[in-house]
Amino acid sequence: MGNHAGQVQDEALFHWLGGFMDGEGSFMVNLQSIKSLAQRKVPKYKSYNHCSPRVKVANTDVPTLRIVETALEKLELPFHVSWRQAKPRRKAVWMIEIAGIKRCLRTAQALLPYV
Repeated sequence: MGNHAGQVQDEALFHWLGGFMDGEGSFMVNLQSIKSLAQRKVPKYKSYNHCSPRVKVANTDVPTLRIVETALEKLELPFHVSWRQAKPRRKAVWMIEIAGIKRCLRTAQALLPYV
């Protein structure tokens, strides 16, 4: 019985995360032109554009960060947390970022049932 309660709690957490990411998150693809890659002398991308998908969410509330981290860990999704320092009259901002085609695809597949 305890296991069922844990599964229900996890499902509620994943639904919360799906809604939070839908409302507060960004799902994006950054494209880099051939010209800018050539200027950086990246031989692998001489004739192709380079795309870099990213999933990001930022907020100032630390308890919310902990909930997002817990949910992503339970879904076994890789992520990186960074902080932007507080400025006068502003709070510090945390950001969770998931980058790369494979990681973003895993994230989208994991979150889609809960959005």
